[in-house]
Amino acid sequence: MQSSPPTIFVDSLPKGSSVTFKDSTFFTHNGPGATFPSADQVRVKSEAGDHVLDRKNTVIFESLGLVVKFGKEPRVTVVEGQCLWWLRRHLPSVPVPEMYGWTEDGGEVFLYMQLVEAASGSHWEGHELEDIPDPYRQLLHDDPGVVFTHADLHQSNIMVSEGWPCRIVAIIDWHQSGWYPDYWEFYKAEYTNHWESEWVQKYIPMFLNEPRETFLEGINSYAASWGSM
Repeated sequence: MQSSPPTIFVDSLPKGSSVTFKDSTFFTHNGPGATFPSADQVRVKSEAGDHVLDRKNTVIFESLGLVVKFGKEPRVTVVEGQCLWWLRRHLPSVPVPEMYGWTEDGGEVFLYMQLVEAASGSHWEGHELEDIPDPYRQLLHDDPGVVFTHADLHQSNIMVSEGWPCRIVAIIDWHQSGWYPDYWEFYKAEYTNHWESEWVQKYIPMFLNEPRETFLEGINSYAASWGSM
């Protein structure tokens, strides 16, 4: 018998501007008295250039096994922390970093999460709705299913093992995640790269099913209307 999908109850999500998960492995590895780096320590480390590649808002504290992502809303939000917390507990088969906690300081949100030892998946390769003209709106039908999805599956957000066999160890950057039409993830993933790239031609079809042609026409028309093509 197939088990029913998990249900998300908003009231069950951790709330507050400053939350620490004392049952997380951060305290298992660093001791029960361990503390997170302060907001100022994170900022100083970022300004010193000690950040993840071109992501200046993501800082590593390797000795603590910690990554801190910070910034102003909507770029960084507590909602992303809640999403990772929920996924880790209720959908353990989804590879996401463990959420250790978050805080707010000076108008910025700081997400403290697990440092995943991996490489970016990119190494696999060398208007508002009412503003949209009616013909475009008619092409995007209301009958597809609505699903919870990541909404930004670019190679740089898929962390893979450095050794062989290659495996996915974490999917990061969930700040755009939410409830979308079931075709959205496919087209969003395609638009993150050139259509002739190996990512689009080979890898995306491995984990996402191509929606029917009418949706493709609608998405292309919508994208062209605001100049993304």
